[in-house]
Amino acid sequence: MLPFPYSPFAAAQHLFGYNDPKLLKDAKKTEFVKFMDICEHFFISHPASGQKEGHELERVMLFLPASETLTKQMEITGMAEAIVNFSANILFNQPKDTEIKNGKQQTKPLCINGDDESVDFRYISSSTSKEVVLVVENGAFFIGVSLNRKLCKQFDYCVHLPTIRALLERAYNAYKLFYGSFSVVFNADLVHFKNVLDSFFAPYLQLLRVCKTPLVDLFSGVDFLPLGSLNFLEVHCLVRFFYL
Repeated sequence: MLPFPYSPFAAAQHLFGYNDPKLLKDAKKTEFVKFMDICEHFFISHPASGQKEGHELERVMLFLPASETLTKQMEITGMAEAIVNFSANILFNQPKDTEIKNGKQQTKPLCINGDDESVDFRYISSSTSKEVVLVVENGAFFIGVSLNRKLCKQFDYCVHLPTIRALLERAYNAYKLFYGSFSVVFNADLVHFKNVLDSFFAPYLQLLRVCKTPLVDLFSGVDFLPLGSLNFLEVHCLVRFFYL
């Protein structure tokens, strides 16, 4: 059973075996959403830089939108750090896909995931938003994104957290392709590091489009495969079943 409360094929039927010309034309108009239209905030933080009282803002390496108040930036990055630290010991012997909802830890059902699971992460849900936090480079940096539930509903986008996580990992890997790890630039020049983050991630996220069918983004490039998409999904489910 798939962990979706709806048909995951609803918004992109032409990608999964439907060839009706009218459906194809309509789907192309509505299947994608601008990521920043549903994004509440995006941040990259370096927790070790904000340990001293009164210097908490120093942990914020990048925060979008940049117009957000400094107090709010500190609160959001501080909350992410607190949740990661609090849950670190709890999750040590727990399944990886665990969600913190309204302050309570909930183990999620089996999720289909097409990405490397070596990156530590947290899923955080509240009544107003859904957030994913990646913990990268041995815990030195956090990458977080929050999607506004109300905006997602307005744009008819169903949030699938493993898919958002996969998108974050791809953004991070794209950065590394050009600049290497965060630590390399951070250790060389802090000011330059912040400028590099802003010059890369700000336009990257502005250009990013997400599909209303989460499986298309989760299985990046699935719509270009010569293998039928439904067959691919069935094979992947079978492989994951035996892998887990």
